[in-house]
Amino acid sequence: MTYERVSAVLFFVLIIAPVLVSVGAGLGVHRRGRREALKIYLGTGAFLALVYAFLAPLVANWLVPPPYDPAFAGGRGLDLRGVGLVIAGWLGGAAGLVATVVSFTVYWLRSSKARTT
Repeated sequence: MTYERVSAVLFFVLIIAPVLVSVGAGLGVHRRGRREALKIYLGTGAFLALVYAFLAPLVANWLVPPPYDPAFAGGRGLDLRGVGLVIAGWLGGAAGLVATVVSFTVYWLRSSKARTT
């Protein structure tokens, strides 16, 4: 596979992965049914989404570094091939944060609705 294909696949994985993890963790917390655990889920999920936004681009560029190009060597041009992975990490962190907040709100409303009926 070429670098362009690998980075395109990794771009979408970096965006989707934190959403899936956040919603999966939210389902696990909701199934246990403890209201205090929802608050811990919100705080931990928000913190981990921000950590992901900072660490995922670094790890992605470390695992899949842009190939060496002699045209850009020596500062003779602007090589932006790794920037897509950085943006994907940021978007993934933001999407994970939004998924955490939405999951928390849905589970909190459902648990408060169940308490009133």
